[in-house]
Amino acid sequence: MSINGKRDDFFKDDLILLGKEINIKSIDRIIDDIVEVVSNWPKLAKDAGVEASRIKSIGKTHRLL
Repeated sequence: MSINGKRDDFFKDDLILLGKEINIKSIDRIIDDIVEVVSNWPKLAKDAGVEASRIKSIGKTHRLL
């Protein structure tokens, strides 16, 4: 997948530009909400009973802006 011509090293501005190009309203707020939830992944996963090794494994795939 590429965003704004990039396959890696995305910035929030890249996602905002994409969102505007495809007419997503409130893209800035949506990105902030997603970053907040993904940032809380370890706690949310633990509360849901996910095994610690799986929490760590999945967490390594997350990219935060």
